[in-house]
Amino acid sequence: ADTRSAGTWYLLDGHLRLEALKELGFAKVECLVATDDDTYTYNKRVNRLAPIEEHRMIARAIERGVSSADIADALGLQVESVIRRFRLLEGISPR
Repeated sequence: ADTRSAGTWYLLDGHLRLEALKELGFAKVECLVATDDDTYTYNKRVNRLAPIEEHRMIARAIERGVSSADIADALGLQVESVIRRFRLLEGISPR
């Protein structure tokens, strides 16, 4: 909560979800509200992909015929970035 403005809250996680809900026309949704004002960040609970897992996911998609442009669009990346991630293990691993 913003102590300077009553009724104002900060969104700590779920920004993309919020935008999707807005596009779908939702005016209200249930949410969790943290009343503690400390240094804890909820993003510490978000599970991120390791670089190798990301490489394998992209490699599998490309092997199945998905274009690097489509992958880049879905992940919000540039095509060059997808290609770099796809080539992550070149010269290191036979797979």
